[in-house]
Amino acid sequence: MESRAEKRALYIHIPFCRKRCSFCNFFENATKPSRVTEYVNSLCQQLAGATTTKFIKSELFDTVYIGGGTPTDMQANEILQLANVIQSFPLKPNAEITLEGRINGFTDDKFEAALAGGINRFSFGVQSVNTEVRQAAGRFDDEKTLMQRLSELAKHPTATIVADLMFGLPGQTFDIWMHDVEAMISTDIHGIDLYQLINLPGSRIDSAEKKGTIYERADSQVRSSMYAQGSRLLEQNGWDRLSNCHWRSDKRERSLYNSLAKQGVEIVPFGAGAGGSIHGHGLMNGRDLTAWHNAIKAGVKVPSMVMSINESSHIDTIIKKGLDKGTLTLNELSLSLNTHLQPLFIKWQKNGLIEFDNNKLSLTLAGRFWNVNMLAGLFEYLATNPLLAQTV
Repeated sequence: MESRAEKRALYIHIPFCRKRCSFCNFFENATKPSRVTEYVNSLCQQLAGATTTKFIKSELFDTVYIGGGTPTDMQANEILQLANVIQSFPLKPNAEITLEGRINGFTDDKFEAALAGGINRFSFGVQSVNTEVRQAAGRFDDEKTLMQRLSELAKHPTATIVADLMFGLPGQTFDIWMHDVEAMISTDIHGIDLYQLINLPGSRIDSAEKKGTIYERADSQVRSSMYAQGSRLLEQNGWDRLSNCHWRSDKRERSLYNSLAKQGVEIVPFGAGAGGSIHGHGLMNGRDLTAWHNAIKAGVKVPSMVMSINESSHIDTIIKKGLDKGTLTLNELSLSLNTHLQPLFIKWQKNGLIEFDNNKLSLTLAGRFWNVNMLAGLFEYLATNPLLAQTV
């Protein structure tokens, strides 16, 4: 089997964390050095074997994402070991290779090992710089330590340093949030994500609130103001918006994996709990580490779930890509689909979520904030006529 993809990504999952954050509902395995070492060795064995296959060799990879979990919990030699195996894959000359993780524990030797192995982008889950908010969320490090380390890493001449911020955390007031954004700008990092806290089922916040514990969290009106003022502050300081939630201060930041993932490109997954898509089929590897290790030792396919092909994936991609960037070109949709969606678009316009300019639908600031809800509603609306959604 050969790849038919024009664009291609590699996703590698490291399913270990030292601590479960309050907002997380997908904690998988506690970090234990011996377990991580065993996992990395098996993962590298699997990856090395895959590099010799016709499927892997058939097309170049645009981007690689090492996610988790907390990949930076690997030791320096393990990061280099994994990075060296990744270099055996057919990568494009300018491939973006991202290592995700925390600032805490990300030492100079880990940074140097990653760079030596060709990793060129580092994405850190900061969420907030405020010490009290961070402690309540289950994060490590105080504000001073965090800021100092990010500023140090940002000085590297070629590495791309990116941080996630989250608004709506318990104890995070509007003023704290604005300080969060200002503080990140001052570090001179190259990319910032602004994410809204979604109270997911199974998180510690969700469990506590079900038990009657009251967390003081910003309501949707305050969160919308947080997003609006945060995005304005970035843009007033010269940051370019690449999507509804991501900005860059330097062109070295491309956010390639995140961008391509929303376009429905082929994503080849490796590791327990990794997800991807091949030949239009969604894939999800099983999370059970024992079953995953046993499969690797036996030389058989790891336990996985394969989803049926989404017949409307092409139109889904056009809509997701357009709304993620903030602009949907309507002539990319069929006339019949455009006609079907017009009542929804009119509702959006009346509620100040979009503006029309010739043949383009552009999200307003409010639309960018409500983008996820709008997408969900749009696809629910399409479900009223699934055959129509298959036309382009």
